[in-house]
Amino acid sequence: MDISHNPENVLMLLDGATTDAPRLAYQHDDAPELERLYAGTPHQAAISVSPCLVRPSPGSELLAAPETWQDHGILLESPADLPVVANHLRSLISLRLPSGQGAYCRFYSPGQMIPFLCALDPEELRAFSGPIHAWHLPGTDYVIRAASAGPARNAADEGWFQMSDDHMKHLQEQSRWLFRMRVARLSGLAGQPDGQLRCARLIERAEHYGFRSELEVGRFVALAAAHAPRLEEQDGQGILRTDGWQPAKRLDALEQLALGGAR
Repeated sequence: MDISHNPENVLMLLDGATTDAPRLAYQHDDAPELERLYAGTPHQAAISVSPCLVRPSPGSELLAAPETWQDHGILLESPADLPVVANHLRSLISLRLPSGQGAYCRFYSPGQMIPFLCALDPEELRAFSGPIHAWHLPGTDYVIRAASAGPARNAADEGWFQMSDDHMKHLQEQSRWLFRMRVARLSGLAGQPDGQLRCARLIERAEHYGFRSELEVGRFVALAAAHAPRLEEQDGQGILRTDGWQPAKRLDALEQLALGGAR
């Protein structure tokens, strides 16, 4: 990701539920600016798992060691002061669903933020982003930029952003696409001729047999891609259709069968 042109505008948004965000920041930076986003909000009771907004100090090792944090956060670009960006993000801690109910917005999650932003039209993206000019997905060159800066909100505005039915539909489609990409990588089908098409078909089969989690589906797709004839034999079908076995047990038995062992 190319952030070298304005490093002073780079902010790091860390998920406090998946890592000790303040500790991570101070391990690699002697003097970062840091705000816990739940501080001073109705979510104060959960401050120990609060997402954290960090502005690395000049020459910080944080940006030079993305492997230490890229699974736990994203990068933002903004020329605004840290408290301005922090308060705008506090206004987005929860959103309004089409039903009118509130729901947490995990804008600090690498796996969830990009699909969400892709569901917004340019004006919605501008409003949602406020003083944030760009959102970077760590470990890639994928960047989503707002056409221009929008108004910065305050923490008291939380819940102002309204989701529509179209947003929800697009978000589901994006999440499904990302799921298929991850399974393709797990199974070794990524990059193969017709690999994505084969992966999509095998995911449908996996779900037909009751495999639901990403790990379960990925294991099944990898087995089916490499050992399809073996799984179609009577023994393989027997394992797949065995009632009462947990998914992990069926997958273990399929792996043993595929490698030449007995059931």
